[in-house]
Amino acid sequence: MPVKEPFRSWKLCILYGQLYACILSKGAYGGVNLVLYQLMRRGTVERRHILVVPEVGRIALTFVQDLVIVHHQHSRTSLAYDIAASGTGGPENEGLFVSIDAPSWIVFPPNVVIDGSLGCLWTVDLNLDAFTALISDPITLVNCLLNREGAKPVLRQYCQDLVEKLAQSFIDASSDEQQQQTSADKPTHKMEVIYQLLVRFADIQKSASRASRHQRVHRNQPRSQVRNDSDRTVEMPDSEPIQRPYKPPLVFTPDDVYETMLVPLANYSSDNPKVLKLLSHLIFHYITELKSRSLIVDPMFFSLLMESLIKSNDFSRLVYLLRSGVIVDSTKIANQLLSFESVFPPAGQLALDMLQRLETSNESIVEIFLAKGDPIMALRFCKEYPELLSLPETPRKILDAAKFCEDPMIFYSVFRFFERAVPFACSLIQGTKWTKFVTILCIW
Repeated sequence: MPVKEPFRSWKLCILYGQLYACILSKGAYGGVNLVLYQLMRRGTVERRHILVVPEVGRIALTFVQDLVIVHHQHSRTSLAYDIAASGTGGPENEGLFVSIDAPSWIVFPPNVVIDGSLGCLWTVDLNLDAFTALISDPITLVNCLLNREGAKPVLRQYCQDLVEKLAQSFIDASSDEQQQQTSADKPTHKMEVIYQLLVRFADIQKSASRASRHQRVHRNQPRSQVRNDSDRTVEMPDSEPIQRPYKPPLVFTPDDVYETMLVPLANYSSDNPKVLKLLSHLIFHYITELKSRSLIVDPMFFSLLMESLIKSNDFSRLVYLLRSGVIVDSTKIANQLLSFESVFPPAGQLALDMLQRLETSNESIVEIFLAKGDPIMALRFCKEYPELLSLPETPRKILDAAKFCEDPMIFYSVFRFFERAVPFACSLIQGTKWTKFVTILCIW
């Protein structure tokens, strides 16, 4: 025979788009149990969650941003429960002391408080800035903030603080200090936490991309088809819950990861080899996670990865990432490789190979070299493809670029090349423009 609960011991609430009946009952070891039953369109309800309240005495319930908040009058504490948190366990904090215990106050769900003696009405809201002090576990805190509306500024600042503390721990760590540190304070543990957060953010981006694609397909669907589908009788399964569409209030995008986690770490690293290596590992890990979910990786991640590898003199790894396709070919990446040629000479050939893989025309490749102020590289490329030197404007453009170089020997070398290579520079020698280059050479 089913047990009948008094009317005052149950409440209705909507959590994460699902409709629940919240039943208050006495716990086996004292306190109160809040049992959440998910309501179905047909059939029996299903028990989904049991929230254990260890306090004894009068309590009040509010539901704020998908959190179940229990206010205990005698101890003047409040406990917040998040059913999205996986597993079971005790509270992250012993409780937050609040003043929501006046005898004249009446609490109405979801989050309304009325003072009958004053004739005032309030709504209960969350102080999201306090979450970082109340929840010590970074993974739990981030998962909680991701489900709260308006929490992105708090989450961005928290992630930036995490990576800065991680960088500082790598800088300050010594063998003696590491032996005295607990496992939670060691740099390796902090780095593992950052790895888990990057995986979580990649999952969120994948979910957001899938939802956006589904919404776009539904919006482009013809109206006649939508009307026909709505007129068609569809048999509802007995186990379908009563729910409304739920959209996560916060998406931590790759731009957020770049601005709050990677750029601060890059600024923090300067010339520290440990932090530079850490930065390259984090970028590579995040790129791998995005690619494994078939997400497009913004070129800014490849650019920062190459910069960190060059600064840390990890050239062999850079070459491997380029040849294995981890760093995707693009004209922007090729231009950046050209800028590294003075530090890493093979970067010029790597850039040239990349441009050729992109099927860039030979004329465009010469223009890229000249735009980067590298006439020697442009001339070297033209020697591989002699037909480029027979074009009317190519010799003049190369000489013009050499003229603006700070080193006079570059202009001298280019000028003497064309002076000797008469068959390739007929149009230039026969023209009046050759005279100005001779004049410049005489001045130098």
